Amino acid sequence: MISWFRKAADQGNPDAQYMLGNAYDAGVGVPENPAEAVKWWKKAAEQGEAKSQYMLGSAYGSGRGIKRDTAAAFAWWKKAAAQGEAQAQYMVAAVYMSGSGGMTRNPAESISWARKSAEQGNSDAQFLLGLAYFHGDGVPKDMVVGISLCQRAAEQGNVKAQSFLARAYYFGQGVSQNHTEALKWWEKAAENDALDAQLALGSLYFSGSKEIPRNLVVAMQWYRKAAEQGDKVAQYNLENSGSGLTY
Repeated sequence: MISWFRKAADQGNPDAQYMLGNAYDAGVGVPENPAEAVKWWKKAAEQGEAKSQYMLGSAYGSGRGIKRDTAAAFAWWKKAAAQGEAQAQYMVAAVYMSGSGGMTRNPAESISWARKSAEQGNSDAQFLLGLAYFHGDGVPKDMVVGISLCQRAAEQGNVKAQSFLARAYYFGQGVSQNHTEALKWWEKAAENDALDAQLALGSLYFSGSKEIPRNLVVAMQWYRKAAEQGDKVAQYNLENSGSGLTY
């Protein structure tokens, strides 16, 4: 299959160039070669192929296969976003929201791009938009709408949204306080190695609540998973499980 992609790519087919770039990036059918991946993505991107524009932007953003250049990353993401590429729209929104890479922070512009991406089902954009509504950043504050958007992202498996939703239920922020619901979302995030969720579960099971029975065995299991990721608090809690745990 790679040979057919290469033949078409050599003839200038942008879809084949995109696929060949992906193959080199992942080392599928060819030796892994990030610089070669960038070469083919650039050929396709210069022909207007949106997915390659996004991938080229990401290469510039990370410095994988090419010298890191945040301005070039944003420029290629913007080109892809203008063509409706959902993940590129999210990246543009994220840059405008954070003001990273030398960009001036512009929450209103961020919201515009995030909304386009979220409407295509992009969970990262849904979470970004949810946080904006929750905090009133670039849009009128509306915690109910914010929670709803975060829940949509969480239901798609977005780990950051799952952890955020868990905290909202635990503290009763924007929703009725519900430790059982908080536990459910923290467990989903923790199972995907979210460190904050693993720590939260360790603390929740160590202390217990009206809804969650205290369970030191389970608490230590979650602290151990967090400790294995190098978390100092979890390591301390494991070493001092008899008393004096920190949270």
